[in-house]
Amino acid sequence: MTVRRLVEQLKALGVREGGVLLVHTSFRAVRPVEGGPLGLIGALRQALGHEGTLVMPAMTRARVPYTVSHPCVIEVDGVARTVMVRETDHCCAGFQLADEWLRARGLQREGKVGNADARLSEACNLVEVAVEHLALNSLVFLCSRGVDAASATQPVRTSGVRIPLTIHQGL
Repeated sequence: MTVRRLVEQLKALGVREGGVLLVHTSFRAVRPVEGGPLGLIGALRQALGHEGTLVMPAMTRARVPYTVSHPCVIEVDGVARTVMVRETDHCCAGFQLADEWLRARGLQREGKVGNADARLSEACNLVEVAVEHLALNSLVFLCSRGVDAASATQPVRTSGVRIPLTIHQGL
């Protein structure tokens, strides 16, 4: 997939130049992309234009009660060593609920970006519906006990539609 084609797809989905875009995705869902992950980031930036802002959370330092340590091999002064890295231990499967809430109110657009099924919504709409549901259950987005978080973070299926790329604009 060319960067130019990705930009076309993003604009067709409704991405506006000069806006603020919050993107949550796995590159593997979008690929193959000309230029790899940097090509995808370049396409997002091109779709936004010079005045736009791209936000892509890494969630590596989240202070949440559900973190675990994993061994990670790093290189220090040319020597490989293993260190323990704390990561957020969660699954993203619960976030498909927001799709249902936004879709039911006609507040979400859906289309293709690369090989990913993508969705686009205004950030204020997402916040509104999420706060509404979080007020009822503060853990609504988390997986139930016993769900394998590692497998649940893979793209999930909602009514048979794979939706692993999320874009929110207008933060």
